[in-house]
Amino acid sequence: MKIYYCPLQNFGDRPLNTWLWPQLLPTQLCDESQTLLVGIGSLLNTSLPREPLKVIFGAGAGYYGQAQPDATWRVYCVRGPLTARALGLEPNLAVTDGAVLVRALGLPAQPKTHAAAYMPHWNSARHADWQQICAAAGLHFIDPSAGVERIVDDIQSSQLVITEALHGAIVADALRVPWVPVKAYRHIFEFKWRDWCASIGLAYHPVRLPGWYQASSVAEKLLGLTTGRLPARLSARLVQAAAHLAAPVYRYGTGRSADALGRLAQNAQPLLSSDQTIERVTARLLEKLERLKDDFAQGRLRPAEA
Repeated sequence: MKIYYCPLQNFGDRPLNTWLWPQLLPTQLCDESQTLLVGIGSLLNTSLPREPLKVIFGAGAGYYGQAQPDATWRVYCVRGPLTARALGLEPNLAVTDGAVLVRALGLPAQPKTHAAAYMPHWNSARHADWQQICAAAGLHFIDPSAGVERIVDDIQSSQLVITEALHGAIVADALRVPWVPVKAYRHIFEFKWRDWCASIGLAYHPVRLPGWYQASSVAEKLLGLTTGRLPARLSARLVQAAAHLAAPVYRYGTGRSADALGRLAQNAQPLLSSDQTIERVTARLLEKLERLKDDFAQGRLRPAEA
């Protein structure tokens, strides 16, 4: 099988897929294979290739329209009940996100060196200097585009993870680190959060966090229509001047974000699935994984033309 993933260098996309699955399926993966392993991410949409055989293991619906299951799908499990319902699948196929299988890796425990950490959504990390905001709030910053080992270590070494990134919450919950969901920008896709939370018996009610944009980005957006009709040098000067004027507003806004993060770290009521629930869904994932391995060994996951 060949791992199928969203190519973004974001924790829950290419990095987590290419780090986790080779450890769990070391003899079943091959980059030249025509069979796709569709694992971690909101991958069950119209961007999913139509022709190859697809092994669905813990993926979710979302983005780019709804996929239509057909004879090329071999569904072992999906992320949650909302995905199963949206795709017309049997309810018992809703287990949980495949990333929960980090629990099966036997990762060594890490000392708790951070009282609280914040992990923004990868897209949010481009809009403001969240590392600086975290420093002002007294929180550890978890970069969603850092290497998987670094992020997992950061999560394990935190007593609390405040996160706008779904897989920050999933890995935190799997490794028994309390977490708080937040939403700073409108691009957060709530369906996938509700889907996964439902799989572990929790409700998704994110805390609203003030989100801000870099002064230069604001200037470029506000002046975009005008500067597009002007000479490049004049456009650059206008953007620079507008960014200078917007800078105090940006500093005020990020100060509000830092204050909100600091208060949240002190007063939040964190979430964590029960030990019984996380053990149950992990056991179900491992059962599905063993069935996948057996089907692979018996040749049942080969493309029809092979």
